Amino acid sequence: MKSITFSLLLLFFSHTGFAQLCSGNLGSNIFNDGNFGIGKEAVVFTDPNIAPGYRYVTGVPNDGQYALAHNTTDLSGLYPTWLNIGDRTDKDGYIMVVNASFQPGIFYEKEIVGLCPNTLYEFSADVINLIKRDITMHIFPDVAFLLDGSVKYTTGPVLQTEQWIKAGFSFTTAMNQTSVKLTLRNNAAGGNGNDLALDNISFRACGPRSFVAIQAGQTIFKCKDSQPFKLTAEVGATNQYVIWQTSLDGFTWTNVTQGQVYEITHDRFTPGSYYYRYLTAGDEFNIQNEKCRVISDAVLVEVVKDVYEKYDTICLGNKYSFATNNLDTKGDYTHTFVSSLGCDSTVNLHLHVVNASNLQTNALFDEPKCFGTATGKIIDLQSSGGHPPYVTSVLNVQGNSENDLEKLKEGVYDINIKDRHGCFSKEQIVLTDPPLFEIKSLPDTVVELGESIKLSVSTNYSPKDIRWDSPDFSSKELEPIYIPTTSNILNLTAFNANECRAGDTISITVNRDYRIYFPNILSFASKDGNDEFFFKSFNNIIQTIEVFEVYDRYGNIVEKAESVNPDYIWQGKLSSKPILPGVYPFIVKLILINGEIINRSGTITIVD
Repeated sequence: MKSITFSLLLLFFSHTGFAQLCSGNLGSNIFNDGNFGIGKEAVVFTDPNIAPGYRYVTGVPNDGQYALAHNTTDLSGLYPTWLNIGDRTDKDGYIMVVNASFQPGIFYEKEIVGLCPNTLYEFSADVINLIKRDITMHIFPDVAFLLDGSVKYTTGPVLQTEQWIKAGFSFTTAMNQTSVKLTLRNNAAGGNGNDLALDNISFRACGPRSFVAIQAGQTIFKCKDSQPFKLTAEVGATNQYVIWQTSLDGFTWTNVTQGQVYEITHDRFTPGSYYYRYLTAGDEFNIQNEKCRVISDAVLVEVVKDVYEKYDTICLGNKYSFATNNLDTKGDYTHTFVSSLGCDSTVNLHLHVVNASNLQTNALFDEPKCFGTATGKIIDLQSSGGHPPYVTSVLNVQGNSENDLEKLKEGVYDINIKDRHGCFSKEQIVLTDPPLFEIKSLPDTVVELGESIKLSVSTNYSPKDIRWDSPDFSSKELEPIYIPTTSNILNLTAFNANECRAGDTISITVNRDYRIYFPNILSFASKDGNDEFFFKSFNNIIQTIEVFEVYDRYGNIVEKAESVNPDYIWQGKLSSKPILPGVYPFIVKLILINGEIINRSGTITIVD
């Protein structure tokens, strides 16, 4: 038996700090309802009257209110800034949700009686800031722990970590003290933030580290024919009173020794589970009081079974590995194995053989929607026959498993099905692409400026949507009229009913050898139109005559026009009078329909 390391006064040791939790073992929690209970209702509808000055509600609490619920989302009207959290330890347990008052106030208070004098205790609670981590400019909760009205410990600001923290402290009762009033108070002001949740309020006796050692080694697995061995109470104090306890399930405990007995013997080797722990305190009186004693860590001794009955079934044609044999026949088989512990374990195998019984599967699937795309899918696999439940797998033509059954390409797929007894069947499906969606328009084309083109298409599908695009043109019509203004590429994009895409491009070349004509002789005596000067273009490509000037032989302007329409006419007159016969130079600046500027010059001969 190991020696005891230090002495105790009544229970354990004296502790004067207030900001430190118990570093040893704890006793039972004597703080009744500190976990706020367990129930089936999402929200506790009866006021528990545990928070003086706070009002109880069954929805989301406002400032100065609190609620008890399984989860914050169970509270109707949850603030978007709050975390979605539930009970920290119990699936069906409740948490206390607190929205602080505008002034610091008490949100939990309880008196504990029947305590042992001069004994170390731990007072703690699980606390969490309810505000999400990414929310800024909110007040942090600040929880104070009070004993008999005096502050003994404060958490300081509880940050937005989105994690529960265990907060609390340990203290020693006075020489004649048997009761204490425990209080939790929020020191921070209410308003924007200061929202918290509380769980697992605990008040326990605190003692030194206490555990069970096994002298024969640390393994807890033993064979049926093992020898008895000692279990030792390792307590970090001298002259302790110990009550050893045993359990077959780890929940219900039975006292087996009492006094200053540090060792017991394990001598039970019927296969099963055996739990051991002990209660300890500094004197005979305190060990009888659950408010004054602590509980050691438990240890489990597992005595392994020596005979196992195993029932199994295989499919006809399969093999069952048992010991060194591969069995394929119904029957009872026995073999003795040696475990890693050296224990002899007899296994009685009862093997049954079944057939596949028309095991099959029917695959419901969709073909790929477009040529060359992974848009096929297996909708459902309906298996039957054999012995359910079934395990199915899909393998592609390369033998690789397909995990995504909604992105399948054209190909052959094996559908493998296995029932619970290993009976196996294989089906096959073939996914086929539809024909490639193709669309064509006009061949590459050369046009004159201002010339129109009627666009047309030929395709193996009826287009659902179509679009023509170039730098100077856009249309969703099937066969639009296009008048190109510059050489460019015309893009055609189309979609069919399955949203398959097809396209084509047309190179459009606009001829820049613009055909612009004008007369060079005017005759005043003519009556057939030769008495007018004008500009004529193929396809009416002139947008504006920006400048037109006519000069005499001495350089004087006899006619000037600016920014006039392309149908402008000059009749060889100056100030409404015919000019003298002769040769007259001219210059002209033309703006075409594509915005291009053309400069031309020449002469006009005027005759009688």
